[in-house]
Amino acid sequence: GEEEEGEDDVAEDGEEEEEREGDEDEEREREGEEEREGEEEREEREGEEYPEISSGTWNNEWGGAVQLATGRLFFRFDNTPYMCSGTVVADGVEGRSVILTAAHCVYDDRRKQFATHVMFIPNQAETTGNGTDADCNNDPHGCWVAEFGVVDMDWSSQTWPDNARWDYGFYVVNDTGAHAGGPVGMSESLETAVGGGLEVTFEAPANLYQYALGYSIDDDPHFKYCAQMLGNNQRFNSLWLDGCGLDSSATGGPWIQGNQASHRVVSVSSWSSAQTNNLGMAGVRFDGFNGGHARAVFALAKCALAATVTDVEGAGVLWCPELGEENPCTGGGLCPVCKDMTLSSGEDWHDGDTSFDCSWYGYADNCDKYGDRYENEGLNAEDACCVCGGGAVLTLTLTLTPTLTQACPTT
Repeated sequence: GEEEEGEDDVAEDGEEEEEREGDEDEEREREGEEEREGEEEREEREGEEYPEISSGTWNNEWGGAVQLATGRLFFRFDNTPYMCSGTVVADGVEGRSVILTAAHCVYDDRRKQFATHVMFIPNQAETTGNGTDADCNNDPHGCWVAEFGVVDMDWSSQTWPDNARWDYGFYVVNDTGAHAGGPVGMSESLETAVGGGLEVTFEAPANLYQYALGYSIDDDPHFKYCAQMLGNNQRFNSLWLDGCGLDSSATGGPWIQGNQASHRVVSVSSWSSAQTNNLGMAGVRFDGFNGGHARAVFALAKCALAATVTDVEGAGVLWCPELGEENPCTGGGLCPVCKDMTLSSGEDWHDGDTSFDCSWYGYADNCDKYGDRYENEGLNAEDACCVCGGGAVLTLTLTLTPTLTQACPTT
């Protein structure tokens, strides 16, 4: 009798254990379901907070601060008009304003010349005209003429794509005598007129939600942007927004991280995949990871002076390591500069067979294919053209009236 009762007790205990295990399984299932629902809810919230935008209209988000500081850049190379985007950045210097853009919007690496006829129109999206034009009277702030450009010699001494890692540049705008149009009484200072320049950082950008902005010509004159989580592209080790639909006119425009209360420029648009009907925009690195010197070039833009240019087209200043990175205008360094050779008549060198000049040899692999042929006055392209490894190497002096371009003041 005692043995049977013992067996019954064991059976009852087993049933209770199974019930407890069943309850625990149900509890785990409920917890798992709640966790999955929580994850789905978090993903939904994050999707709402960080949507992937291929190409949208900015429409004065963040109180308009970014739109006011960003504008359309007009300029010319060899009298051919081009357009880019640029941003007024905080420089902390009296008497000038500084525009951040891409180097290819400042200096033609194939023609080996700075841009001419440079004009900046902030907030052109609110123009009263029908679209992009050079009429300073139909834009809310008018327009400003740049005094000179500043780029890295690693950009100017090479050609695309070898110089892609240094595709950052600046324009310096005087606070007096550079403004036209806009309402009566507007400040002559560009930075003051747009409500202050945007802060720029030269630290490595975090892998966060990223905005790229600029004036794409495909939706002129609207101020456009794309947005998604920041990525990287193995080509040139560039920053990358894989789903961005901005076009090449938006290059030079700012890449911004942050929110309305706190945001900084971390890069500029360098090259786009839109020309091949693909999405994607690359940003150049400012942090020196690719061997760049963006911080030093910005420092030069804040202290360099304008100059009369006699031997090259356009006005500009080149940064080179000889100037130093911290105080480039007091280091007393000199920058070697290459200049294409000329013929005895004074005209620019061209070959003796087809009259192609150094600009033509700079495209594709023309130097490699034809640079050692077609001499003119004893010079072929490899002798006469900087882009082919020839030309004459000159030096920028630190005087107020240099031969090429003033790099820095002497005091």
